[in-house]
Amino acid sequence: MILSDMIVDARRHLDASSKFFSGAEVADRLFAAQQEILRSMVKEDPTFFVDTHDLTLVSGQALYDIPLNARLGTRMILAENTANDFGLEVEPIDFTHYLALEAPGLVNLSNTWNFMLEGQKIRVTPTPSSAGSIKIWYTPSYGNMLQGRVEGVTNSTLTLNSTAPDYVWEFGTIDRRDDYYNGMEIRITDGHGVGQSRTITDYNGSTRVVTVDSNWSTVPAVSGGDRSTYSIMSPVPEDFHSVVSLRAALLMSPKNRKRQQELTDLYYGTPNRRGHYYELMAWISSRVYARNEVVQPVDYGA
Repeated sequence: MILSDMIVDARRHLDASSKFFSGAEVADRLFAAQQEILRSMVKEDPTFFVDTHDLTLVSGQALYDIPLNARLGTRMILAENTANDFGLEVEPIDFTHYLALEAPGLVNLSNTWNFMLEGQKIRVTPTPSSAGSIKIWYTPSYGNMLQGRVEGVTNSTLTLNSTAPDYVWEFGTIDRRDDYYNGMEIRITDGHGVGQSRTITDYNGSTRVVTVDSNWSTVPAVSGGDRSTYSIMSPVPEDFHSVVSLRAALLMSPKNRKRQQELTDLYYGTPNRRGHYYELMAWISSRVYARNEVVQPVDYGA
């Protein structure tokens, strides 16, 4: 579901109209619900969301920038020395352990440097005396969902709308911090180039320009009757998008208490039925490891 669909779905759970819950109110609760569910997913499977960043070391420089989505809420950064054989390969069970929410904030797999988070940067000690490279593995944080009309475009970029959200064409408040939407999916939902989906690799907050991981097959349109619309999607797996809108409705239910118990039972479940939240957690848990399946021939006789 795109953001507008989720807003409608959350209101439907509460039998509420836009006069009862504004679009901005619902969008805020949807973001809170999304972040809560993402944390639960990471706790269930620490490897579900993983990103990497190559840090180029400069001789005489100790402090380095790290991506915004590595700084916001992440519980672990794993640093390895890409110039040394030690630490290049991590056993899956160790990888899971290092990424776990209860793991130390920094796990150092290099044999040359030590690392410390210092504000919004990472400090490398001792200060590198020559160039080098560090690969940082981390559990990223993700931004809020958005929906709007394309305002600018090139073969590999798209400019988000500059108009304020009216919850008719433009949905969600655009964050203006660089890299805030990195790693999220952006989809062309209507107009020229509809159906295309790309991953955001860079975001310039001051210009609202997102760079995508590969060129558009059909460049979206910025004007005319076939003007394109975009949606930045929730990172929660699409089959479980309804869990996000249900959780948002539950967060809003104190304003409509007659639906609170019903929504609680639907979300968490009852003694006789597993709720939507635990259906998602069970699916996450079942996909963590793969095992070899062995086929045994059996002779049942003639």
